[in-house]
Amino acid sequence: MCLGCHESTSSHVVGVPAHDAVPADLPLGAGGVITCTTCHYTHGSLESDRPRASFSFTDRLTDSPRLRKSFLLRRNNSDGDMCRICHHSEQEDTTR
Repeated sequence: MCLGCHESTSSHVVGVPAHDAVPADLPLGAGGVITCTTCHYTHGSLESDRPRASFSFTDRLTDSPRLRKSFLLRRNNSDGDMCRICHHSEQEDTTR
C-alpha cells in the first residue's frame, strides 16, 4: 500500500529486524521486522490536535500548519521523541 505512492528509497529502512525491544504500540511485522506501520498508523488522520511531526523553532514562531500535521505517526515526534525509542543507542554512541 505505502509503496504505491512512496518510493522505497525515500524514507526509513523497512524489512530489517529491530535491534532492541520495541513498545507494543509500535508493532513489528512477521519475524520482528520494522515495517511502515511500525511507526505510521494508516487509519489515522492527517490533521491532528496534537503535533506528531518534527517541526522547527521557526514553525513554532510562525504557527506553521506543520504544528498540526500528524503524518499518521503513532506517537508524538515533535522533538524526535518517537525516533529515539529505537535510535537512542546510536545517539549515545555519537556523544562519547
